Amino acid sequence: MLSTLSVSQIQILCHGAALGFFLLLGQVVTRYKQPLIRRDLLVNVGTGLGILIVIKPLMMWLNSVLSIHLVSLESLPAPLQFLLAFILLDFTRYWLHHMHHRVPFFWQFHRVHHSSATLDATSGLRMHLFDFVQLALLPTLLFSTLFDIREWSEWMLPSVLLVGTFFDAFQHANIRFNIQHPIGKIWHKLLNNPHFHSWHHVREANGQDGNYGNVLLIWDRLFGTEVTQDVLPDALGLDDTQSLKTSNPVSLQLLQRPSEYTLVHMTKSIRLIGVLLFTLASMFIAFQGLNFNEMWVGIQAANLWYFGIVCLGYLGTHCIRTLRLWLLIGYRGSYSSIFSINTIGFLAINVIPLRMGELIRPYLLVEKEEIPFGEAMVAIVLERWLDMCMLLIMLFGLGWFIDLPNGIMVEGIDILSVGQRTLGTMVLVGAIGLTALIVFGEPLLKRFETGTNPFVQKVIGFILSLREGAQRLFGNPILALQAFGISIAVWATTMVAIWFALLGFPDLPHTAGVVWSVWTITLVGMIVAPTPGFIGVYEFFCATALVLWGVDRVDGTAFALTLHASQLLFTVTIGSIFVFKEGVSIRGLVKQSRSSLPQEPSS
Repeated sequence: MLSTLSVSQIQILCHGAALGFFLLLGQVVTRYKQPLIRRDLLVNVGTGLGILIVIKPLMMWLNSVLSIHLVSLESLPAPLQFLLAFILLDFTRYWLHHMHHRVPFFWQFHRVHHSSATLDATSGLRMHLFDFVQLALLPTLLFSTLFDIREWSEWMLPSVLLVGTFFDAFQHANIRFNIQHPIGKIWHKLLNNPHFHSWHHVREANGQDGNYGNVLLIWDRLFGTEVTQDVLPDALGLDDTQSLKTSNPVSLQLLQRPSEYTLVHMTKSIRLIGVLLFTLASMFIAFQGLNFNEMWVGIQAANLWYFGIVCLGYLGTHCIRTLRLWLLIGYRGSYSSIFSINTIGFLAINVIPLRMGELIRPYLLVEKEEIPFGEAMVAIVLERWLDMCMLLIMLFGLGWFIDLPNGIMVEGIDILSVGQRTLGTMVLVGAIGLTALIVFGEPLLKRFETGTNPFVQKVIGFILSLREGAQRLFGNPILALQAFGISIAVWATTMVAIWFALLGFPDLPHTAGVVWSVWTITLVGMIVAPTPGFIGVYEFFCATALVLWGVDRVDGTAFALTLHASQLLFTVTIGSIFVFKEGVSIRGLVKQSRSSLPQEPSS
């Protein structure tokens, strides 16, 4: 009989079977005493069926429109197909759920899911139409728009979706899940369950701010969003400030805004949505028109053992950066403590959007080493000042001393070479002008600091901070020499790591000029467009640098992906080790660091 059913029909049958099984199991191994047939159950099922009937034609149309297939995945073996699809879907669902709670605009719709004061296996069906569309579109965006899986097994993606469906019914079920039992304890460390998810639905507003994972719990533990306690929560649903005050399925779709939904929240929402869209646009630009299968073949042909040496280079760079920060704060505290602070700080900078992770290092210096906040910020500013000087040197070298092999000739003039020299000259003139402003321009800058638009004020404030940093640094010539020497070592170690990475791809050029170009252009891109984790931007600019040396864009992007992955893997791994070691969470540190900023006096 099953052979006569379509894949979608079998999915619906499996979903119904999971709902029925966990509903009945909730009557046997009960967490909260509640009748099986009750109003919440009817609202859940009615909402889910109603939305499905209404939205089905729209989803079919959207699926056909969005089937762009940017990146091919046809050559991957079946087990890797399933693992890749599962991890991608679970990871993106975590961040989508995270956004539903953290971005006030999206929370208005997601409140519908949290409006019930009871939970059972059908609670996952209670959602707003807007939420439903997002969840339904997620597999399409991943596996029809971004990736091309038309050569995959017909059952691969449905199998992955069924795993999510199973856990959606299980995590909401009214089942008493014993997290103290040996099996339950192991499960609770790895996979979602009714106890873990019940704390996501706790009535207190602060308690709802966590436990976003759908299947794997590693995302909540890694990003510090776990809020579970050993006991069961006292009450579920929404508190009075958020309550929709209705259980009518139609009324739930109409919503009711809470009083605290303000213009400030909307502004934050728009900024975060903008970051998301910018990141997606960067990925589109970086990977448009490229065949992932060809990139995968290039990565497989590489000698990835070289990337072990690359990671050692990253570790060396990190150790030297820590030494520089330790020098700039006057060798206060222990080197190991500063190493831990630096590691956690760079993890935050890489994974948190809008560069909100920049404040974590000065905050930790204050909390752990009792260094005054002003002095900690001065040390960080000096770091940035030194890195800016090194980047200017790199840009000047790229403009005047690096000979690119493939020029662009127009009427006998090498446009690329002219562009290089122009860049070198602009950097030199700009550096001289900036130095003059820093050394002699304080009266002029002070005159324009007030009464101008906010952007100009920020630029002037930045230049004045550079002036303060330069005065502090060059006021002690020995300190300045040491800091510059360490900075040169930081950048030289990074370029040696990139050289070993290029050696891992035998078909790529690996001269000093290539290394210099790759690191300089990639870094400029990361500064100009700092997406979270520099996703998309890193790949585009790194591949562009290699294209200037005659490398095919597919091969260049394959190298960029591997290099970026190794850098992210190193930063996240070592950062996570110290996050767990110190017993902190990145999210908590961001909130605390922002609240610790000196407040402007009220007028």
